[in-house]
Amino acid sequence: MTPSFSRTLHVIATPASANAWVMGLLLLPTLGCLSGPVLGVAWDLRAGWVVALSLAGAASGFALAWGLPAGSVLRREGRAFDAQAKVELDARGLWIEGLGLSPWREVIAAEADHREGTSVTVQTVRFGRLALQVSPSTLWPVLAFHMRLGGATGATGDRPVRFAARVFSWPVYRAWILAGYAAAIAMAWLLFAHGDKGLLITLATAAVIVPLAACSVWALPDFRLEHFGLSHRHVFELDGPILTRSDGRWRADMRETEARARIETGPTYELAFLELIPRRGRRVYLLLADAGALEAAMRGLEAVPHRGAEGA
Repeated sequence: MTPSFSRTLHVIATPASANAWVMGLLLLPTLGCLSGPVLGVAWDLRAGWVVALSLAGAASGFALAWGLPAGSVLRREGRAFDAQAKVELDARGLWIEGLGLSPWREVIAAEADHREGTSVTVQTVRFGRLALQVSPSTLWPVLAFHMRLGGATGATGDRPVRFAARVFSWPVYRAWILAGYAAAIAMAWLLFAHGDKGLLITLATAAVIVPLAACSVWALPDFRLEHFGLSHRHVFELDGPILTRSDGRWRADMRETEARARIETGPTYELAFLELIPRRGRRVYLLLADAGALEAAMRGLEAVPHRGAEGA
C-alpha cells in the first residue's frame, strides 16, 4: 500500500514569481525616472521639465511593471504564503491548500530539522522553498518514500541525479554587462560635454547619474532571468549517462558532452552555472540556484564514465 499523509500544517512559501515582480517594480520606475535627467541634459531642458519627465517616466514604469505577466501571476495565484493549510502527500505529488499540486518530478530536495524536530524544508520548482512546520518523524517517512520513487535529492538509495536549472545564455548576459559600462561612459560624456552648470554641480550629478545608468542596465539581464526565466526553469535528470529535461524535449549523452562548472561574479551578480559543450551542436548554459547546487550537480556528472569535467 502506498503511504500517504494528510494534515493541516503551518506552511511558509515565497513563490519564484515574487522576486521577478518585485524586481520589475524597482527597475522599471527607476529607468523611467532616469529618462528625465537624460533628456534634460541632451535637450538642455529647464528644471521643471526634467522633474515632470522624471515623474512621468516613473509612473509609466510602475504601470508597466504592474501589468507584467509575472505580476499577474503573483496577484492571481502566487502570493507569498504564510498560513495554516492542509498538506497532502500521495502518489500524485505534494499538494498544499491555497498553492496547489507539485508533482514529485518537480520536488528537487528536502531537509529535515532532526535536531530541533520542528520543521521539514522542501525545495520545489513550482512553489520554491516550502517550510512545513511538523515533526520530521511524522512526515519524513512518507516524503522519503515518494521522493525515492520520483528520484529527487534527499531520498536514499540508487536514485538518479536531479537538479533544477534555468536555461540562459552567458554570452548574452556578458554583453549586457558591457552595455552597462557603455551606458555609464555615455552618460558621463553627456554631462561633461553638454552640461553648463559648473564643475562641482556636474561632478555631483555625475556621481549619482553615472552609477545609476550602469546599474539600471545591469539590472535588465537579472530581471530577464527572474521574469522570463520562469518559463525556462526545468528539472534535469541524469539517469546513467543521459541527461534529460523534465519535459522530454531535450537530452544529452554526457559521454559525448564536456561539462564545465562556472562561477562568474561582477558588480551586481554572482552566477553559478553549467556549461555543456557537446561534440556536435550548440553549447547549453544551465543556471543553478547557487554554488552548492552547482557542486552537487557536478558530483553527479563526474560519476559518468568516459567523460571529462572541468571546474571554474
